[in-house]
Amino acid sequence: GRNPGGTLPVGTVLAGRYTVGEMLSIDGEGILYRGAENLGRFRVTIKEYLPITLTAERTAESTLRPKTGSEVMRWMERYRSIQRITPANGLEAVLDVVEANNSVYAILENLGGTPLDQWLENHPGPIRPDDACAMLQPVFEGVAAMHKIGLVHRGICPENIRVMENGRCRLAGYATVGLR
Repeated sequence: GRNPGGTLPVGTVLAGRYTVGEMLSIDGEGILYRGAENLGRFRVTIKEYLPITLTAERTAESTLRPKTGSEVMRWMERYRSIQRITPANGLEAVLDVVEANNSVYAILENLGGTPLDQWLENHPGPIRPDDACAMLQPVFEGVAAMHKIGLVHRGICPENIRVMENGRCRLAGYATVGLR
């Protein structure tokens, strides 16, 4: 397939190791792509830092032309901070942080699982408080780890919480991470 104009083309290789796939979503902070890690041949998710307010355009060679006053370094440091505390908790792991095309890319594990809102639709009826706490305990621990290093996840919602095969949850989606 092809990605829309202004996004990275399918097949773009980052750092000689990650291949960009189809665009999944775009928000005010950046673009989310499917991807693959080429050495171990596993799926990843690639988050490109591309804030609409800080980027002028992308050249034909996929290089960004950032506007002056860009916060690329701050964004990169946030993801490197998250990388240091994952995957040993209930957070989606940041596998790598790559600089290319005058931008920064966070390489994230592909969590899989089922979004909590879908899981709840498929499991109607009350959930015992003890069971809910057990399911969400990894998320609580992950958020506590973020707070400990001075980061806040401002996007905790059922669509960012994934119920894994073992019934325990993990938190994804770092688009709204900010400093405390």
